[in-house]
Amino acid sequence: MDIEFLTNLGISEENSAAILEQNDLELSKLNIKHTLENEFTKRGVKNLKAAMQLFDSSELTYSNGQIDGLDEKLSSFMKENDFLFETQNPPMFSAPAGKVDNNGISREEFSKMGYAKRLRLFNENPQTYKNLTENN
Repeated sequence: MDIEFLTNLGISEENSAAILEQNDLELSKLNIKHTLENEFTKRGVKNLKAAMQLFDSSELTYSNGQIDGLDEKLSSFMKENDFLFETQNPPMFSAPAGKVDNNGISREEFSKMGYAKRLRLFNENPQTYKNLTENN
């Protein structure tokens, strides 16, 4: 869509320019949103919707297929909101002294673990998972 196309439709040149400006603004917003979603996903975001709502994208500008200063803003955002992102080194499971069973995980702690933590344990240490799930 260009100004010639719009004026051939009978729209004044002034209105055509305003329409094109608004169109460019909307495209820029969509490109920023799409780029942010991709970057958050690449960086291991746990909750994309929450991250998108918390991230201030009002000062971002999209040009030449990229967002100026995005890496710095994302790095800062990730430091401030680290709970939204997967960690490279998940915390080690530990049990109170005297109740240790299977690599520092007590049966009581295992029974309180959510699905995600149990799945991680199953994938990282299947023998410990098996020991904790056996009926003894």
